[in-house]
Amino acid sequence: MMARRQAGGFTLIEIVAAFFVFALAFTLLIGLAADGLRKIRRAADATQAALHAQSKLDALAVAEPMQEGGSNGRFDDRFRYDLQVRKEQPPLAANGLKDELPIELYRIDLTVHWGERGREREARYSTLRAVVPDQNAAVPQ
Repeated sequence: MMARRQAGGFTLIEIVAAFFVFALAFTLLIGLAADGLRKIRRAADATQAALHAQSKLDALAVAEPMQEGGSNGRFDDRFRYDLQVRKEQPPLAANGLKDELPIELYRIDLTVHWGERGREREARYSTLRAVVPDQNAAVPQ
């Protein structure tokens, strides 16, 4: 009798199954990479918003006196801001009495917006700023 010879290759079913597994793994890998890139972009935008906010907050009360009110504007083509400044009462001392300090206290709320309509993101920053009142303005003439 003649011995049967075994073929040394893959069947069509094995090749299709291997290709399917490869395509599925490749699709998942591409999805993970795209998600990672989106997260990196979001983190970069949030960092840029924080840098813009810091520069805006640092400039307040330096060039001109601090005053209550609101304003808005743009940092660049992608980032814009809304700013609110209001006077605050200083907190009570530990003994429950109001300390008379030679300062004025202002609350500054800054919101930075970026992104497209419908997918807009924002970051909010709040701080208190103590300002020494102008002594020349306090002296009556």
